[in-house]
Amino acid sequence: MLPHHREVRGLDDELFRARCIVVKEERAELAKHHIDVMWHDYFKPEHLEKFPTLHETCWKAAKQASLVKRSLDIAEAQKLLDLIDKIDHMWRETGGATATRMQAAAA
Repeated sequence: MLPHHREVRGLDDELFRARCIVVKEERAELAKHHIDVMWHDYFKPEHLEKFPTLHETCWKAAKQASLVKRSLDIAEAQKLLDLIDKIDHMWRETGGATATRMQAAAA
């Protein structure tokens, strides 16, 4: 007989729950780091001309990542994902992978 789905997932296991929270906090910190790198190292003044809300969106996303680190509210996590999607859109529209990836040297 298969174990109950809650047992399979470990939702009743306090150690599993604690590990999940640590991973969530690590991922939120990593997201914040990547948002800051994009904001400070990739986006340029001409990108701000194209996307006037760029600074506000990056600032809100960094703040939201900090909030997600200290929260277990799934709605707050979704807000962060939505902001990341907006930043991703701006990144793609300003060159995305074409602008950020180095081309391999011809052999």
